[in-house]
Amino acid sequence: MKNTIFFIVLFFSVLSLKSQKVEKIWGEVLDYSTQNGILNADIQIVGNPLATKTDAKGNFSMFIESSSAKITLRITKEDYERYEVELSLPLTQLVEIRLKRIEKPKISIEGASIGTNIWGRVSGIAPNRIGQFKIIVYLFTDKYYIHPWAKSQKIISSNGEWRISSVRQPGPCPDKVLAAIVDLNYNQQAIIYGPDDKFLDWVEIDTSVIQCH
Repeated sequence: MKNTIFFIVLFFSVLSLKSQKVEKIWGEVLDYSTQNGILNADIQIVGNPLATKTDAKGNFSMFIESSSAKITLRITKEDYERYEVELSLPLTQLVEIRLKRIEKPKISIEGASIGTNIWGRVSGIAPNRIGQFKIIVYLFTDKYYIHPWAKSQKIISSNGEWRISSVRQPGPCPDKVLAAIVDLNYNQQAIIYGPDDKFLDWVEIDTSVIQCH
């Protein structure tokens, strides 16, 4: 009986090994805009521990034992959008992948006239996405206070410019002005003690360029 069970297990093990094929996966990962190869992009087969990285020219290759006719390749790289592609096995040509850089908005303060306006510019956002972000402004005395009032916000214009009306409150001129760009659904606080880690980008100017009226 034991011998019978052994041969049955051996038989199915042999069938399993025969059904596993060694396939080569190879390709290149390029920057979508520059078409240059991307170094050290992570290449992973979804559901499989196998992984590799691209070389200086963006090339990669790996071998996989698979009984499946299809696999999903996941490509990740810092500062780039994650990319997944389904491949049919066996491959007949290299896989060409083009990764898009993640947009990184930058904000600047071009003027701060407390009592009239605070204004600046945002760059690094595609025009069709600029409506997904807003500007918040804080004035610093002993803490950072939202300006000009709680829940105030400013949508960015299509050319990247922003301007927020400024209200002169009783008391001394603020020591600093902080402006930040955030997602449209960001719920800003009336008082903060420093830049929030959810700020996509922020900039601060001090008394040397602040005017009070």
